[in-house]
Amino acid sequence: MLLGEGPSSGGAEELEGVEVDGYDTSYYDSTDNEDSFDEEDDGCEIVRKHSVHHRFDSSAAVPTFCVGMRFGNKFEFKQAVKDYGIQERKCIKFVKDEGYRVRAKCTWPNCPWVIILSTNSRHESWQVASFNSEHKCPPRRDNRLVTANRIANRFEKIIKANPTWNMAMMKETVLEEMLVDVSISKCKRAKRIVLDRTMDATKGEYSKVFEYQAELLRSNPGSTVVVKLDPDAEKPTFLRFYMCFAAIKRGFMAGCRKVIGLDGCFFKGATNGELLCALGRDANNQMYLIAWAVVEKENIDSWRWFCELLFRDIDVGDGEDWVFISDQQKGILNAVEYWAPRAEHRNCARHIYANWKKTFRDKDR
Repeated sequence: MLLGEGPSSGGAEELEGVEVDGYDTSYYDSTDNEDSFDEEDDGCEIVRKHSVHHRFDSSAAVPTFCVGMRFGNKFEFKQAVKDYGIQERKCIKFVKDEGYRVRAKCTWPNCPWVIILSTNSRHESWQVASFNSEHKCPPRRDNRLVTANRIANRFEKIIKANPTWNMAMMKETVLEEMLVDVSISKCKRAKRIVLDRTMDATKGEYSKVFEYQAELLRSNPGSTVVVKLDPDAEKPTFLRFYMCFAAIKRGFMAGCRKVIGLDGCFFKGATNGELLCALGRDANNQMYLIAWAVVEKENIDSWRWFCELLFRDIDVGDGEDWVFISDQQKGILNAVEYWAPRAEHRNCARHIYANWKKTFRDKDR
């Protein structure tokens, strides 16, 4: 009979005090494997018995140890000992690492600190079998536990934000924050580790460039988005990317003068290449970005490729009534002359002065 159908008085008395569907029954997580459960004598109540062994707390700022402490595996134990040595500025060495036992001790002469981890056949786990927490050594500044990987993990964000970080300044920062006097070569290795990680992280993004192109074209109908692959590479390899939004094209054609500035700049950081840009001036005499491209380097071929797409987007034609401003980069001069032979092409006064200054350093201004 279903509950709620109006049981007889006798049935109600039988159901009184009985828990329905186990809603009031306590339960325990199956991952609590350090505790055991026993039933009371009446067989109705389950009692949780807590383990007498401590479990290593990986969230602690400074790792602590005691005899009987459990670890998931040897790797967790060794990482904890290394973290302890770095935080307490102690040089600790693993003098024995066997299949069933790991022993670590302080390298300072006559220092009694030692810890031994071994397997426990009764619980099938790793436990601290012996531990002497006494140290008779001073804080060390020559701690070999501070490896290049440790430095890379600690200062990864700073190195990413400033890839040109001076090695001497980096060495001083490590000494100030980690209290360890490391070598310049170790700082260089740490910096290389971070830059290699950054490069590896960006490699997977190039495989999504065509998805990015499709999304730009879907969300901005009429735009020009071109992806070019390296024709000389055996595998599909990214080479160039061109972008010009439809709204920008219409705005430039409707309200801006036919004056365009062309220039390029290098990418800084882990990504190589150059950024090519085409800029105009709006009615408020402010910069108006028209199109941009990512290329492998700034040369005649890359500028011809960029200018061909740009001139087609804004309908330059043969260049009649158009003015282009740039530095004296040969690739720009060649591309404008090739695609818009009737356009006026002038050089930027700032670049002319900079080149003149290099040639005539000893002359008066």
